[in-house]
Amino acid sequence: MEVSPDVVNEMKEEIGPDLFNKLLDMFKQGQVSVAELMQIPREELDNLHQFARQAIVRKDYDTADKVLAMLTSVDPYTAEYWLTYGIVLQINENWEMARFAFTTALNRSSKLLEAYVRAAECDIHLKSPGYALDILKAAFLLPAKDSQEIELMNRAKKLQLIAEKMEPGEFDRPEIDADMAEDDNDN
Repeated sequence: MEVSPDVVNEMKEEIGPDLFNKLLDMFKQGQVSVAELMQIPREELDNLHQFARQAIVRKDYDTADKVLAMLTSVDPYTAEYWLTYGIVLQINENWEMARFAFTTALNRSSKLLEAYVRAAECDIHLKSPGYALDILKAAFLLPAKDSQEIELMNRAKKLQLIAEKMEPGEFDRPEIDADMAEDDNDN
């Protein structure tokens, strides 16, 4: 995302150079998002999110994908944006990117049952039943408070049965994990 010099100068004037430089340093360190830096109101971001959700309902997945890619770039700290982005990626059968989006959502909020279940679905499609089972274990620790969450828990139980019947995938093999750990230790 490229910001025009006029916008930068306008921000410096509006908030002062000291605060601007402090915010810029925080941004570079990942402590503040572009949305916060540009002072984009939360309501506008949420409106974009709602627009993307409506695009999914209309089956306009291309529009939803573009809006959510932009939204998660501008505000990478909101779990719900990542969850919705993962859903559209999953619909498009982009399993690896969807798995990344769901994991990112869970890193932002560990209470999103839907993100656990959908990440496990991606793992099954990626032929990684070990990872699916691991993420489902975490999902089963969450309470199911309403009918939608009870339905998600039932889906999780079905996924668990599927994963338990699968052969370990390439990334589920302990020897590969050990090799990867050795490679990490070499660096």
